[in-house]
Amino acid sequence: MTRYRIQPAFGLRRAALIAVVLLTALFAAACSDDEGVAAEPYVYFADGTELLDYTITGGSKSLEMYCNQGPWVIETAYPEDEEWLDIWPDEGNRDARFKITVAANPGAYSRTTSVNVVVGGRIIKSLIVSQAGGEARLALDMGSDRMNASAGKTSVTVSLDTNVGWLPEALGEASEWLTFGEATDRTQVVEVAANPGAERTGTVRFQAVGTGFEELFVDVHISQFDQEHDPYNGEHKTMKELLDALPAGVSTTIRENVWVEGYVTSDPSKLNFEANQLFLQDESGRGMLFEFASARENVYALGERLKIHLYNAELVVDETTRGRKVASFTSGAVFDRGTGEGIRPVEVEWIEELDKYENTLVTLRNVEFSIPMGTYVNIDERPNLKAQGNPTALPYCDGTHYYGHLLTDARGQSVKLYSRDTFLDRVAVTMPRGTGPVTGIVSKYTKNGVTQNILTLRSHADNGVAAAGDRLSRTLVEFGPFTSYDAQAAVRSTVGSAQLKSSKFERVSALGGGSSNSLGWSYSYARRDPAEVMISSTGVQNVLPTIINANSTPHLINIFFCIEAQQFWDATGSTINREGMDPEAKGEAWIICVDDFQPAGGDLKLVFSAASSQTGPMYFDLEWAEDENAPITGWHKFAEHINPDWYTCLQCQQYVYPLPAELKTLDKFTIRLRVSRNLCAGVGMCNGKEDITTIRTGGSPRFGYLAITETK
Repeated sequence: MTRYRIQPAFGLRRAALIAVVLLTALFAAACSDDEGVAAEPYVYFADGTELLDYTITGGSKSLEMYCNQGPWVIETAYPEDEEWLDIWPDEGNRDARFKITVAANPGAYSRTTSVNVVVGGRIIKSLIVSQAGGEARLALDMGSDRMNASAGKTSVTVSLDTNVGWLPEALGEASEWLTFGEATDRTQVVEVAANPGAERTGTVRFQAVGTGFEELFVDVHISQFDQEHDPYNGEHKTMKELLDALPAGVSTTIRENVWVEGYVTSDPSKLNFEANQLFLQDESGRGMLFEFASARENVYALGERLKIHLYNAELVVDETTRGRKVASFTSGAVFDRGTGEGIRPVEVEWIEELDKYENTLVTLRNVEFSIPMGTYVNIDERPNLKAQGNPTALPYCDGTHYYGHLLTDARGQSVKLYSRDTFLDRVAVTMPRGTGPVTGIVSKYTKNGVTQNILTLRSHADNGVAAAGDRLSRTLVEFGPFTSYDAQAAVRSTVGSAQLKSSKFERVSALGGGSSNSLGWSYSYARRDPAEVMISSTGVQNVLPTIINANSTPHLINIFFCIEAQQFWDATGSTINREGMDPEAKGEAWIICVDDFQPAGGDLKLVFSAASSQTGPMYFDLEWAEDENAPITGWHKFAEHINPDWYTCLQCQQYVYPLPAELKTLDKFTIRLRVSRNLCAGVGMCNGKEDITTIRTGGSPRFGYLAITETK
């Protein structure tokens, strides 16, 4: 049976309710003491109120009632009205003041009810409550107005984005083979008869119901395959066979009548993937990413078995990530669905092998967290800050919705484990310091023109790294995680023998003491302890305990600190030896002075987490020298680094750079990160507005962590 909503006759209902109010008033005036009430009963609202009007947004209004009767209750005329209208208090005796609260009206129709004062089961007073409706809306909620159906008898489900009632109609000859099944307020099942002939296309129109809505409708076009292109007559291919036969790195349309069968490897319930993304994998050890045109259609759970028809599917290269995906996917391509035990991840020994497993669930057998600090997501959690940012800086940073932790294998190769700021397990644990397996889905990620593999967990259970124990690397120098907030004469490493300073400052001021004339402390927003994500009835997430970052009570702060500095361009009193340098090269530097260095011969890495304020420096050259005071000819550049704009990402991002082999033979040397261009991290913007491009005196880069490690 077709189900739809028709506009209620609100004008008639309102007139009837007003009549009830008038009759009730006459009845109350005629009451006598033979009914057990006072000889002259009365009940009325202040100012003679008989009608309350609310806007579409709803709200609360208070009423004073004068009454010499009771006890009374106040109730709505119809029980279903309690879904949008609340009365408090709703019971009492004699005079009272009460409040009527109306929820926002999500529909296009206005709504009206009466609120009745009842004594002894009899209505003694009523008033009308009316609320305006919104602008009528009727559209498809599928991302496309076209759907496919197999040649045999089948059905498809159309999703609507609407706030009005509607009626479906198959137009023209389509009515001979398209009929209608079950429906909800926002979905309609269309039954498709078996196709004995050529491919055919029919149109279903959804017409809004209500006065003035005659021109409000939306169409969906349903194409039914002929027998030749029906999925049940198609060829089954493994994902490896299909992908290996298609050109890599370019978008293509699959012209063969083929289908794949696999198991869902993504877990939408943990919210660590985009809502419209589904990953599927089969026994060939390869996976595919299907991106729904509408997230509403992604209803498939982890472990479900699906058969997907790929005839005419678009396998595209995403313009942002540079990864491959089936784009504008709709559930109509799923022609068989069942339960299953899921599929085992592909076991991978080395990170360098991940290139072979795009969109595939893998287990890295033995890795460590390069910076075992904070939780999965080390981003400032204050929601009012998430909307800020400089669009010009976003291509150079991860933004406020993703955080990447570096994972490293025994060969020293690294990959980032990315987690979303919606991930329900994002604060479940602090990052472990041991080694072990990590399972996740491999995908592509592109920033600064560089495409790399990344890994994404389905849940915290995918992380098998031990909380403590031996590591794959040896830490030779370590600064952080920072828990101190006191003034210090110098910043010394907690592991190894080294000092961290800028080319302008060595001394550190206490928290809140400012950093215009010294190094200073700020916040990394990496939590020191696990927490819990709480979800409200409306789906809003909150993390408890909340972050504490008050300078007035530093002993209560529950996040790690950063070390920061100002004056990174053309600073008076700079310690940099500028002999032989270009006169325009006025950048200052972070400096790491290492002494008593004791490597064991393994490959060396510089690992750190960092960011800059929006007016702080963006571009750095990474250099080393045996003598800190050497002229530019004595410094050796080994990498270039781009610092992200804190204002745009709210995090210290993690980085790793190989160090030159020459350092293995030295027991004393200096590394510096020298500003190479007078361009601020906001990339020409400040506070989201076009403002400045150059580094300002108060612009401050910061470190949340810094270490030198070597492979064992």
